[in-house]
Amino acid sequence: MTPGRLVRERREAIGWSQARLAQAAQTRQPVISRIESGRLNPTVDMLARLANAMDAELTLTLLPR
Repeated sequence: MTPGRLVRERREAIGWSQARLAQAAQTRQPVISRIESGRLNPTVDMLARLANAMDAELTLTLLPR
């Protein structure tokens, strides 16, 4: 699952609009839209900000190929 899809699913689960998430994560709504649509690959820092804003835990796992 892509990071954008995970962000969208969590955002929708808590009933937030993209604008509300953007405000909470101190970014702009078009950034959220581009992340969710896969047109922008978020940095780890941005993912951490989004997770924190949505009271979620960000876990990164590196798996062997």
